[in-house]
Amino acid sequence: MLKEKFAAKYADAAVNHFDRMVQDYKQREWDDANAKAGKFVEAVLKALWNEAGEAVPTGRDFKAGTIMDRIDKKTDLPESLRLTIPRACLFVYEIASNRGARHDADEIEANEMDANAVLALCSWILAEMIRYAQKG
Repeated sequence: MLKEKFAAKYADAAVNHFDRMVQDYKQREWDDANAKAGKFVEAVLKALWNEAGEAVPTGRDFKAGTIMDRIDKKTDLPESLRLTIPRACLFVYEIASNRGARHDADEIEANEMDANAVLALCSWILAEMIRYAQKG
C-alpha cells in the first residue's frame, strides 16, 4: 500500500524495520526494539524526503537530523508529511539515539517504558503514511 506514493525501497525498508521492531518488542528485547525504531525512522525520513522531490543522501551523507530540520520548508508536501510525521520521528529518534539503544548501558539503560512509547508512535507513523498513500 505504501508503494502507491512512496519509493518502494524506502517503503520496504520502513516496513521491514517496523516488523523487526515488533518482534524484538514481543521478546522483551527493549534496547533492540528501540534501535530498530531508529532505523524505521531513518527509512521513513528517506521516504518523505524523496516524496518531497529531493535526492536522498546515501551512506554517511544521510543525516536524519538534517532532514527533520529541513522538511518543514517543503510546502508542497501535505502538513502530515511536512510537520506531523517528522515531529513524531524526532521523538522516536531521540529515544533510539539517547536512551540506551545505541549507547553503553552503564549510563542510561533502555527500558520497557521507552519501548512502549516508541512502538506506539511508530505504529501511528506507519498508519499515517498508509492513510496518505491511500488517500483518494
